[in-house]
Amino acid sequence: MRRREIVLIGIIKILFLLGVCTAIGLAFILENIAVSNVIVIYILGVIAVAMWTEGRKFSLVYSILAVVMFNFFFVEPRYSLLFEPSYITTFIVIFLVALLISTITTRLKEKTYQNRLIEEKARHEAMRANFLRSISHDLRTPLTGISGNAGLLIDKSNKLSEEKKQDIYKAIQDDSNWLISLVENILAITRVGDVERGDINLNMNVELISDIVDEAVQHCDKRIARHKLCIEHEDEFLMARVDVRLILLVFINLINNAVKYTPAGSEIAIRTGKKDGWAVIRVEDNGPGISDKDKKSIFERFYIAECTESDGKRGMGLGLSLCRSAVEAHKGHIEVKDNEPRGTIFEFTLPLVEARYE
Repeated sequence: MRRREIVLIGIIKILFLLGVCTAIGLAFILENIAVSNVIVIYILGVIAVAMWTEGRKFSLVYSILAVVMFNFFFVEPRYSLLFEPSYITTFIVIFLVALLISTITTRLKEKTYQNRLIEEKARHEAMRANFLRSISHDLRTPLTGISGNAGLLIDKSNKLSEEKKQDIYKAIQDDSNWLISLVENILAITRVGDVERGDINLNMNVELISDIVDEAVQHCDKRIARHKLCIEHEDEFLMARVDVRLILLVFINLINNAVKYTPAGSEIAIRTGKKDGWAVIRVEDNGPGISDKDKKSIFERFYIAECTESDGKRGMGLGLSLCRSAVEAHKGHIEVKDNEPRGTIFEFTLPLVEARYE
């Protein structure tokens, strides 16, 4: 938040608390409660300002204005700013209280902030360690497979049947594609993190949703050929303002998840439409579905849902986390729902651009 905004908000808070304290003081007068109690109300206001604003300056400004307000409304003759000897004493008391309370509060806030930074750093270090462990584990498996299969082809190529060679080629291709997908997700997660921190901006352009879907299908897991793919567009000219590289990865991850966690022969549907100024996209399957327990955490980084229908390859839990981060970077929303009678629906929204025909 910019300095000017902080000052403006601080002034508004001071004026609000002064108004509240003065109103309470006037209510005391109407109830014939001693004027000395009004001082206590203004001192409580000092505490509120110190807790509610940043730094000492707002508390000190409040203390000066509080003395002026007290003198104007509650010191005889009331509704005037006539100087009284007791005015100096009142001012000194409230000013010193404001200085003391604001100093203590500022130090407490600084200590709390430092503790929060330490906790945040520790959390990031733990996430970094988990991330490196996950990468080490998950890269080793496909790399070992690629290395082993390549060695088998080199050492025993002449003894292997053509069918066996094709199986080995396919295994190498599958492991290579999995590695490519993993690296793309890691790079995209880094890019989204830069966007969230304000280090870079999204490369936004108006794109046809149908074009993005077609390209995503071309780049998704080749095992989608084993499934029945259904693509339905409510409007072939449905357009959204997006960073196409990130949104492509959202589609690819959601489609690949459906391929990975549903049996061959099941249906995967991609449906697009619009609602209330947003493009609405749904990726549906009729597989085993996702448990309610997993739904609560499925978009968290490194979370891996339990599913007996998986193809057996362990993921890192980055795909759906990337999907949420990318969609939210576009100010959209993503959620997971149950499909009926069985299966899963991932639905997300993107900023709609209405087509204009001339």
